[in-house]
Amino acid sequence: MDLTLTRKLREQKRSITEICGARPWLALGCVASFPKDGSGMRVDAVDPVEDAADTLQIPGNIDMYMLAYYAPFVMAVEAGEPVVRDDATVAARFSTFGMTVRVWSGIYIRVQQAAGGMLDGLYDDLQQMLDEALTQPTGLLPDGTVVETEWADTISASD
Repeated sequence: MDLTLTRKLREQKRSITEICGARPWLALGCVASFPKDGSGMRVDAVDPVEDAADTLQIPGNIDMYMLAYYAPFVMAVEAGEPVVRDDATVAARFSTFGMTVRVWSGIYIRVQQAAGGMLDGLYDDLQQMLDEALTQPTGLLPDGTVVETEWADTISASD
């Protein structure tokens, strides 16, 4: 990671001082790289304390945050090739990239409704669904999503 990138990360991190009326509890610039010496993965983290001179306050609320978090998963499922499964998820495959995106179906439907204008209560509804989903073996991550890859051959290929 060069000094130019370090500077950019510091500027980006320092520029946002408020989200939904609260100061972010974590703002971190992080870069993963694989040094040529073959020593493995290196992670550089930048977390400056000071704020920038011109800062940004992002308005909103927790329902808007949840919509922003889950909307990309819903859009990915809508954009990909549908995958039929025998569980409580909706999924789409992207053959070109060797990826499949899965979302718990209740979350998928509720986020679609929020995107269509029924935003109020989204956080509470999703929290209830996630609590329920934790009791069911779906193979999803705790947020009710998963991105599966078929990259084993590509990753193991030598340069």
